[in-house]
Amino acid sequence: VKDPDTEAAVSAFFQKYLACGSVFQTQDYIRLEYGLPLEYQRASDMLDKPTYYGHCFGKDDFCPPYITKQEYDKIQSMRKRVTRLKSAYTSSRV
Repeated sequence: VKDPDTEAAVSAFFQKYLACGSVFQTQDYIRLEYGLPLEYQRASDMLDKPTYYGHCFGKDDFCPPYITKQEYDKIQSMRKRVTRLKSAYTSSRV
């Protein structure tokens, strides 16, 4: 169930991440625009949870979505790319 007090901020969170691809920039945006502090780990967890596109307990449309399945898939693809880039950078420094 969507919380009416945070629904706009949560929706903006996903749209901002899709636009910029940065958890840090998205955190800053939500803090500045909505006055909500959001820890990095919490933000990262939100991006990975299928619940935000309505998928829960193995069922689609289980709960009201904030994003579409296509947006969720795009976010996961963006995050894998960032992880690969970080891994390549870290391994090149060894």
